[in-house]
Amino acid sequence: MNEMISNSMKHAFPDNRYGEVRIRMRTLEEGRIEFIVGDDGVGMPEEFDCENSKSLGMQLITNLARHQLQGKLDISTNGGTEIKVVFKELG
Repeated sequence: MNEMISNSMKHAFPDNRYGEVRIRMRTLEEGRIEFIVGDDGVGMPEEFDCENSKSLGMQLITNLARHQLQGKLDISTNGGTEIKVVFKELG
């Protein structure tokens, strides 16, 4: 989760641009948890493919969400970037 936040801080606001990073975590039905990190920054390039990214950060996020948490990863780039992970509560 730290990687999601640090990516927003590092990439969303180039050239000292001001902006907002939002972090939200909530419990959903059926024991699921939703964790969202979003920003109103420049967004990701249109051609960016998180599935095949060579970025270590995106590989960490994808592996954590899908393999360690066995959850669903969703990335939206409308008006900034929003990364959402939904997973079942552990333990």
